[in-house]
Amino acid sequence: MITRASRLVLVKTVITARPVHHMLVEAAPGWMLEEAAKCMRAFFWAGKKEANGGQCLVAWDSVCKPLRLGGLGIKNLRMQGLALRVRWEWLQRTDSSRPWKGLRMANDRQASEVLNSLATVQPRPPHIGFPAAASAVPVLLSRTISFSLYRIEPLRRHGAPQRHGPPLPDLNSTAGSPAACPSSTRALFCSPPGAAHTIDQRLLLCLISVDQCLSTSSFTTGEGFVVVAQDVMEELLLEHEVAFGQGHSADLWNTHEAGTIYVTNFRLIFVSKATKSVVELGTIPLTAIEELKDVPSKGYQRLLPPERSMLEIRGHDTRVIVFIFKSENKHLKKMIDDLKKWIKPVHLEHIYAFSSKPPADMAMSSAMRLYKEYHRLFHKWFAQSPSTSFEARAHLQNKWWRVSEINSGYKLCESYPTQLIVPNSISDEDLFLAATYRMGGRFPAISWFDNGSGAVLARSSQPKIQYLRVRDELVSALRTPSIHHTDPQRKLYIVDVRDKISAVGNMAKGGGSELGSVYEDTEVCYSEVNNIHAMRTCFHGLRQYVNAYGSISSDGAPLHERDPISVWTQAPKSVVDISKLQTWLSHIQSILTGASYITAKITGESASVLVHCSDGWDRTSQLVSLSCLLLDPFYRTFSGFRALVEKDWLAFGHKFSARMGLPNKMAGEKPPKYELPWHAVGSIQSVKERSPIILQWLECIAHLLFMYPCAFEFSSKFLVDFMDAVLSCRFGNFLCDSERDREQADVASCLCIWKYLADLRASDNLHEHRNPLYDPQRHNGPIVPPPPALVPTLWSQFYLRWSCPVESHGGVGVQELVKLKIAAELIGEFECLPIDEIHPIGEKSIRVVGSNVKKL
Repeated sequence: MITRASRLVLVKTVITARPVHHMLVEAAPGWMLEEAAKCMRAFFWAGKKEANGGQCLVAWDSVCKPLRLGGLGIKNLRMQGLALRVRWEWLQRTDSSRPWKGLRMANDRQASEVLNSLATVQPRPPHIGFPAAASAVPVLLSRTISFSLYRIEPLRRHGAPQRHGPPLPDLNSTAGSPAACPSSTRALFCSPPGAAHTIDQRLLLCLISVDQCLSTSSFTTGEGFVVVAQDVMEELLLEHEVAFGQGHSADLWNTHEAGTIYVTNFRLIFVSKATKSVVELGTIPLTAIEELKDVPSKGYQRLLPPERSMLEIRGHDTRVIVFIFKSENKHLKKMIDDLKKWIKPVHLEHIYAFSSKPPADMAMSSAMRLYKEYHRLFHKWFAQSPSTSFEARAHLQNKWWRVSEINSGYKLCESYPTQLIVPNSISDEDLFLAATYRMGGRFPAISWFDNGSGAVLARSSQPKIQYLRVRDELVSALRTPSIHHTDPQRKLYIVDVRDKISAVGNMAKGGGSELGSVYEDTEVCYSEVNNIHAMRTCFHGLRQYVNAYGSISSDGAPLHERDPISVWTQAPKSVVDISKLQTWLSHIQSILTGASYITAKITGESASVLVHCSDGWDRTSQLVSLSCLLLDPFYRTFSGFRALVEKDWLAFGHKFSARMGLPNKMAGEKPPKYELPWHAVGSIQSVKERSPIILQWLECIAHLLFMYPCAFEFSSKFLVDFMDAVLSCRFGNFLCDSERDREQADVASCLCIWKYLADLRASDNLHEHRNPLYDPQRHNGPIVPPPPALVPTLWSQFYLRWSCPVESHGGVGVQELVKLKIAAELIGEFECLPIDEIHPIGEKSIRVVGSNVKKL
């Protein structure tokens, strides 16, 4: 007994073969098509030669529709026959190499009318004005015109499209632009704006799909649009990623590679013409684009070929991409104008993370995860699923410190978490008073403490100028308590991350720095880390330097045609460029030195340290989190890295949106509208607020990983992918400027970066995110790097991957070397095993190896 699914396969492949073979030559009479359809219908529903109406469960017209329109994909013989005859008509007009060319062919009026409707609306008609790749069209027509006819028939009969499939364009509007064509059908380029056509012509132009085009994946139209087969395009897109319009032909000038540019709601994609695969260098998330230019500078003008225009993209990940294209391609220029607006979304709903809603899960809230980390610090047991916050905070107290919920509802400080570790001797009323002393209400709160010595690492913002001479009891209470009454009182260190001149200069803005004379046994020191504006300027110089002197550059010139080494070291311009690199590395060194100093004071003297800058959410986050990484080996694991980021970067209010130039607020209660463009100048974060703060922190970790390769569970590649994920805004974890804003925006409903990274690692025990040299017993305590070891080199795996891809990995990566070593050791162990004896079994023999063979 053949199942219905098996009969469906036979209907598609066997029963339809004979009528299709005849329809290749001439139109079949109606009675023959009806008899063939009757035979297919009976065999499919009943497995017999004939079937009655009661056995037919669904109308045959609905069954004979493409899968995308809700049918089963059985050919509608009448429409398929028309498509095949149009193919002959096309070959007769365009292909002179056919052996039957010149012979008198039967006149097929219907096929001629269909082809003429496709051929008479193109503005420039070479070969009747259809696609330039004429060899692809015969196959395309034979596979796809019948699909379009399914959409015309309902319109003729009922005056409106059926509900199946993507919506049809409005017939009363201009159907000439690619944007008017439904993107889900990957429609071809239609007629020029204002052209008047019949319903049949316009629908054929709008709705010809390449979903069933099996022999070609793409072709270029006369207007520069590129059409890619649906199945090929779907392989390139992520879930919920939607392409806007059609692709545009261009060359990636960095590598002189021809291809196609696509823009989606997530990224700009460049697909190679040769390999039909995504080119990583030319593919960048929209939120990772910092600057976009379409006017060539003087340096590019002399290199640009005649009659060519350019598009230059500068990314937050240091890459500089240049595309060149024909100057006459007005549609690509229009896309570039829109792209300038798409990279600057107005509301959070316009970011890709909010278009990809994962299934609801029972993930722990950010507040509960912070409680879990506090439990670890207090050496308390944490229930996996506490029913209330009261259960979570139970027993979070010792003789020195406690967890306070004074900021519940963010009523005391909007940029702080709702639960904070504070000294036991300070009441909640004292905390209210301490908040008035500090800028933005960011009073001193404990980020990490040592249960053994009682030393703490605390953070805050700068004090207000009117309270510089007022003794803050909360600051005094941070001092390391004496365990025995005979112990001398330990010193409190206040580390101002700014240089002294900047700290004094902030007095003009109502800020300043603590006075050592106000607090007993307290030393105020300055770490001299520059502000966000200096870091942003220096990052731009680093990006320019790496792009200018890499083996792959945006100017397209090979390395040997650029300045030789002697010129680099002697020319004034080159000296300036190298100084940009040195300045960037000096900033990294100052952050490393400050963190090492803090770690040395806590571990060497059991002293407590209070860290602050101006606002307490940029440089303070860098030094405090890096110091925690040096102090506590837990933070050097995957789980600890997550806890550290969620505590010192997310919970304590690093302004991720402001530093990446993204919106911080939702549009309101109305559902988001993804109509483009969505640009409004007043809603965009100021460019002056952008700065690579978290990138510098990750670079410091990469340098520590280079110095202590056995101390970290994760690899440098993990840090690279983590930074890319933050910049891409594919996940909701790093949107907004505070936990309060993230709760209001409901970013918990977006994809989670930690789950994504964990799933990657789970796929392979030797995944590239894992550090194969990790030895937790070797560095199971604090790490205090000496100052001479804190002279960093450029983080090649991140900064050189676009301009010097070979050098960025050092030839063969560490991961590959370790895998080869493990394989060699296994082979070596096997070859060295003793052969004790051979046991015959029948005509064969089994060689038993190993020292325990005598026990068998």
